[in-house]
Amino acid sequence: INEDDDFDGEPSVTTDLQAGITYYIIVSTDAALIGGIQCTPFDISMTQGCPTGTTCASANVIASSPATFSGLTTCGAGYDYDDTEGCGGNYMTGEDYIFEFTPSATECFLLSLSNATDATADWGLFVTDGCPDDPTATCVGQITADNNTPGIDLTLTAGTTYYITVDTWSTPDCSGFDFNIAPCPASVIEQDCIG
Repeated sequence: INEDDDFDGEPSVTTDLQAGITYYIIVSTDAALIGGIQCTPFDISMTQGCPTGTTCASANVIASSPATFSGLTTCGAGYDYDDTEGCGGNYMTGEDYIFEFTPSATECFLLSLSNATDATADWGLFVTDGCPDDPTATCVGQITADNNTPGIDLTLTAGTTYYITVDTWSTPDCSGFDFNIAPCPASVIEQDCIG
């Protein structure tokens, strides 16, 4: 159903399970990767319900701006939305993390990622006015960056609920990150008005 081949850390998977079916969890090691040792101790834990940020239904709600969210990851969040949904494109093909934000005032906001735990990650930051898998959702803005964390400034409308999707492309298909949302600096607002 799902797997995580995490050679450098702690593997994690998120998946939907159906009641009444027996599932088996297989934990395996590759002796060549851990110094010839075939067996190693480990801990395992399971949580019922989707972790925060894995889908629109469990989105990480941004109560107000400015706000900073540290120590997040797309790893283990699953592949709930893909390149045929939301803003589309290759950068919607990795594991995704979802924020929900309803601004109280119409204004320009700067959304940015930072502190990627994998410096080789290729990032996508997508903003839609509905869940990415909603066919009526409109792509409000998007930005991608190879081997770097992106940022975008957008004017968002008061009272409209937006979904912000953090996603990756290719290898690695997930990484840790920090997320920040803040009103645009005056220089950005002035530049938008001039342009």
